[in-house]
Amino acid sequence: MRSIDFSSAGKAVSRRDQDASGIDDSTAMRWVDCVRGEDSFPPALERVLHPRHRRDLLNASHAPYFENTDDYELLIFASLDERYECFEPRLHTLAFVIYGASVYSFRESNDLALDEIFGRWSSRERKFPSDVASLVHSLLDEIVNRLLDLRDPLDERVSEWQRRLLDPDDPFNDWQIIMLARSGLRRLNANLELQQEALDGWRENTRFELNARQQVKFNDLREHIGRMERLLQGIRADLESLTQIYFASTGQRTNTNVQILAVISAIFLPLNLIAGFFGMNFDYIPLLSEPFGAAIVIGLMLALVLALLWWFRRKRWY
Repeated sequence: MRSIDFSSAGKAVSRRDQDASGIDDSTAMRWVDCVRGEDSFPPALERVLHPRHRRDLLNASHAPYFENTDDYELLIFASLDERYECFEPRLHTLAFVIYGASVYSFRESNDLALDEIFGRWSSRERKFPSDVASLVHSLLDEIVNRLLDLRDPLDERVSEWQRRLLDPDDPFNDWQIIMLARSGLRRLNANLELQQEALDGWRENTRFELNARQQVKFNDLREHIGRMERLLQGIRADLESLTQIYFASTGQRTNTNVQILAVISAIFLPLNLIAGFFGMNFDYIPLLSEPFGAAIVIGLMLALVLALLWWFRRKRWY
């Protein structure tokens, strides 16, 4: 467990692995960051937490949502798990309990989404939030910005797949990766929709009065989520179109190969017929005893080949 106290003098105190029983939620604004499985619930929350919400806070795969009570507000967001590739995104549940003047966050031990902002506030490299609503916005904005960082890697990976799929000299067979990417992006897109609903629910039902500037900031935050959602929809559509284009180009190449084989077969079929005719075991066959019989037959066969090639070219069969 770690925490930052935002005093009126603009000082921050970082507590790591300490008991939070001394926190008074009615005084200075605080952010208390808890790790699931390592820290018990802070005593200040133990008194008021509903049993169902305790289970929600400990659930690492809970869908984003918002719910408020007479004592506190519960907001659950999805945080990106950076251990996985961009085309197979995985999410952690990052839950926030807003109780009095304190904001409690509950995360997985390997979820580092809030480490950077914690470090900047601890070292006073970043301006402290002026109120609880600004603190909530800063934490949510940090999570959403990490989701937005997926844009460039996803674009680069899709461009690479496009190049490989449409390159006839590249035997692309990584279809499992594309299928994983499609399913992973679909799950991420569904979570972003729930994330927007949770954010809207908190804004409409929170007990904090949001001023005009904060309203603009939360509108921007919602727009960032919507932008990421539209990006994922576009990438999923690109993958679907790319798959269809690949199969269409593969079918076209197959048709071209079959057409070439058909032309070759059509050329050699009459040649085999002529060769079979002169290979029959009869006493008398025209041109068989002639001095220039072989030359005449070979010339006839070459003329037939040229005539067939001219005909196929005229019909644009090759």
